[in-house]
Amino acid sequence: MNPQKVVLMLALLVGTAYGYMCSDNKDLKDVTSFKYKIPHPLKDLGYWRSYHLMYYWFGKFDTGNKEKLTASYSKEDGSVIYEAVIDCKAGTWTTKRHNMDDDKLEEYKSGKLEGGCKAGVYDLIFKVEQPYIMKWLFNGQGLEDDLVERPAKQAMRVEHIKPGYMSISASSTEIKAENGATVTRFSFGKCVAWPKEITNNCNDVKKFLLARSKFLAGNAAKGAYNQVFTVDCLSTNNRYFTWIQEAIHPDRTSYKPLCCCLNMKTGVIPSPVEDNCQSTAAQGCKLRCMNTYDPEIIAANFNNAEEAEGETVHP
Repeated sequence: MNPQKVVLMLALLVGTAYGYMCSDNKDLKDVTSFKYKIPHPLKDLGYWRSYHLMYYWFGKFDTGNKEKLTASYSKEDGSVIYEAVIDCKAGTWTTKRHNMDDDKLEEYKSGKLEGGCKAGVYDLIFKVEQPYIMKWLFNGQGLEDDLVERPAKQAMRVEHIKPGYMSISASSTEIKAENGATVTRFSFGKCVAWPKEITNNCNDVKKFLLARSKFLAGNAAKGAYNQVFTVDCLSTNNRYFTWIQEAIHPDRTSYKPLCCCLNMKTGVIPSPVEDNCQSTAAQGCKLRCMNTYDPEIIAANFNNAEEAEGETVHP
């Protein structure tokens, strides 16, 4: 095997068309509650590589004016570390944390939902960055509104949620959907994911990922991941993916972005994944991906492959 190739987690999302490099994906069929047991101890950084992990919930609202979501991140004994409540009727969000001083779950922050709630698809994202740095995003809105400066790096970050339990003490996450809200999917890992409803359209996927990234759309440090971890589309306003992607979000086995071959119509990484992805850590991307290059799509949109490469939309 090519030494530049990395041994990737053959996770469920890797071979599907609605996310890359997640450790797990659950299709939930419009449920109103779901609890997920984290499959490996979070304190084992030899396994996870870093504290950074993503938790994605996707679902649907009936009307957008009465629904409620309560998502929590908890210890083995059921003690809630961090919680988010989305109240569509009130148009508000609230986060809660476990206060070690009085050993109670208390309100931490609250605010208005910028776009309110709408009938149809929603997404709720929970990102763990460090033992005491965690954040929620609802439909792309970063819910934590207090940022602090890191003098050494001259950058902003969401403030620590001390006093409280550390993120690595969690063993599960749970969501409850009420008043016409349902949950349709859950995804977890070091990854990016998006709603099934927009898959097979590269530009829709790109817009979704960018809106939830750092340093874009007002999210700054509130975003879930670096803005380079999106997708390259064949051209502006074109539904097709480029046949080679040079900045796929790294999984738990890689420190650097992955370079992968993608089906131009679906965005799927072909199997076996280890033959269609490699780490960019050594010498950048060396894949050519002619197995996913579709000459018919190129002929319908460009004069030749060189012109297509020149028109590729990069993040």
